Amino acid sequence: SGNWSALILLGDTLLEHIEGNLFWSRLGSLMIRVVQQRWNLINIFMENYFKPYTVFMVNFLEWLAEDVEENFGTITESLRNADSVGFFWIYWGWFEQKVTSYFACSNVGTEESLASLYYYAISLVGYFEPSFKLFGPQSLCNLLDFCEEENGNYAKLREMLETSKAKEAILEVYTHVLRIKQATICSNTHVLNTYWTYVLF
Repeated sequence: SGNWSALILLGDTLLEHIEGNLFWSRLGSLMIRVVQQRWNLINIFMENYFKPYTVFMVNFLEWLAEDVEENFGTITESLRNADSVGFFWIYWGWFEQKVTSYFACSNVGTEESLASLYYYAISLVGYFEPSFKLFGPQSLCNLLDFCEEENGNYAKLREMLETSKAKEAILEVYTHVLRIKQATICSNTHVLNTYWTYVLF
């Protein structure tokens, strides 16, 4: 459903902008922020996860070394009495219900569903690797200089996007993908449960 000649023109325009000084100047500023966020993420991980886990493991090994045979027996008995499979399916059921209802089985429109998936993916991946936040809407509009509607570049790019029908083409592809997901998942709410039961047990 896209306009191929207009898509080529849009691509050439974006490429020309990427080759300009403004793009790289703004990219440098954004990358400085990304590096700062990455270091903050490392510090958070070290302070809140690595350091406490290391202390826990040292204490655990010291406790285990006090009486290896007896303490191993205690661990084995606690694992035997724990309903680990039940806990797994409780959390997996919650995860399955949330993901399938939000991205595949909800009643929201295709455009809203795609936007939700895009924001969710950028937020999730960006949490582990901040450089992916450059693909967020605010960063992209800043890099491509079309954040402000009064800017002439905004009107130019918007017209190109509308003429190329890139949005319509993306929504058309996603609609087919969504229909397959809905037919596979929504018709059988326990399809993932069945699959993992087969794989794990």
